[in-house]
Amino acid sequence: LPWYIRFSWFLFETSNTIAITVTIGLYSIQIPTNDAPSIEFHAINTVYVVLNLFVSAKPVRVLHLIYPMSFAGIYILFTVVYQPMANNAAIYSELDWNGESQTIAALFVTAAIIVPLI
Repeated sequence: LPWYIRFSWFLFETSNTIAITVTIGLYSIQIPTNDAPSIEFHAINTVYVVLNLFVSAKPVRVLHLIYPMSFAGIYILFTVVYQPMANNAAIYSELDWNGESQTIAALFVTAAIIVPLI
């Protein structure tokens, strides 16, 4: 396959899995808010992803799990480096590296259980 088709496949697999994972993580750990941006960014996004999976003709294979797992690993490394160096607050409280044990446990559950199931 040409590189641009493989790249499109990578983006499809990664974006769909990560979008659903973030929504499940947000609504299972945090108390969901009823403000419009939160609903738009998480709930409507997941509805769009599920509908896209039903409509598209792209096959989804178990071995494609490596793409979202790689992205999640890179994102975790980014948050580990970015938050302390830039003195920024965490985007989500579960990714606050000041409470390392809770953050590590949440990321392990997400990476080892939730992402493979989606």
